Amino acid sequence: MIHSELPDPFQIDSMFPYWREWDHASIFKGLTAPWEALDCLVDYLRKWGKDHLDEQFHPPKNAPFHCEGPVWIGPGTVIEPGAMIRGPVIIGSIVRSGIALMSGMGLSLDLIPLLGIA
Repeated sequence: MIHSELPDPFQIDSMFPYWREWDHASIFKGLTAPWEALDCLVDYLRKWGKDHLDEQFHPPKNAPFHCEGPVWIGPGTVIEPGAMIRGPVIIGSIVRSGIALMSGMGLSLDLIPLLGIA
């Protein structure tokens, strides 16, 4: 099934009627299905992070968690031991032990308001 033939409940306008008001609505512009945005999420996060955030996070060498790639972390963020973060990713206030955030795959729940999905 091509996206233009998607049943109405699965189209962006039906699932998220106010998406045009979101802070990051541009990622959905020209798309029919919301999951199509996943294809460009990595590039979008990388560009948005460079344009809007101060600088990337660089963990200390003896950090009790793994971190690689472009990663932006909000003020006061807690990263628990054992977490794995692979950017590009933008993180809100907490990354729990044992969680893996990988390029375009995982986002902290605190990012939902940042993306305007609240």
